[in-house]
Amino acid sequence: MTEVEVKLSLHDTLSHERFLSLGELISDDRFVACPTNVLRNIYFDSAQLALHERKIALRLRQYERVWVQTLKTKGVSMDGLHQRGEWEWPLPSMPAHSTNSVPRLNAELLSACEAWPQDQSIAALLPMFETNFTRYCATFYFYGCQIELVYDHGKIIAGQKVSNINELELELIAQEACAKEIDPLDVMRAVSSKAQAVFSGYPDDVSKAERGFGLLQKNS
Repeated sequence: MTEVEVKLSLHDTLSHERFLSLGELISDDRFVACPTNVLRNIYFDSAQLALHERKIALRLRQYERVWVQTLKTKGVSMDGLHQRGEWEWPLPSMPAHSTNSVPRLNAELLSACEAWPQDQSIAALLPMFETNFTRYCATFYFYGCQIELVYDHGKIIAGQKVSNINELELELIAQEACAKEIDPLDVMRAVSSKAQAVFSGYPDDVSKAERGFGLLQKNS
């Protein structure tokens, strides 16, 4: 599937209450808060960073005892608006006593994915860095399109290097609900402009994964 989202870096950190109050200001209709999650994200690559060279990001994401394996391709980014391929696969839940354990990558799912480079050995992949953050979330409608609004606050950790995460994301989650005469990309540009003013942020074309690889290469 194609992921369409806008990412903004924010000048100030937000409380949950502040996030919700500001979020309501950019909503046209049906603003609904979602549960807050604490997310652990582990990114994988070969020792030679072969996936990164191909503009592919592979991660395992944990919230509570649930793990999700995600593959993303580079796609196109401009003025904070991202369009890229994304594939997600839920993995079996980990036992309650294994809170610090990390599941293995599911090689069968990766091999069957159209975006996976078949010449890349899955067994050779290693954990490279983590992006760990608290995520506040809400959904709303803007010009008839359903959009997910999230605020992430936490850290990128690559060896001894650490960088802060303080960003807002707006993702188009129900493109088919948009009115036929409206271009969904125009909707995302419009909601981005409004969110920049309300949240005091600026467009950011650099993903968390790209920032993580940047930190990793500073360690070498």
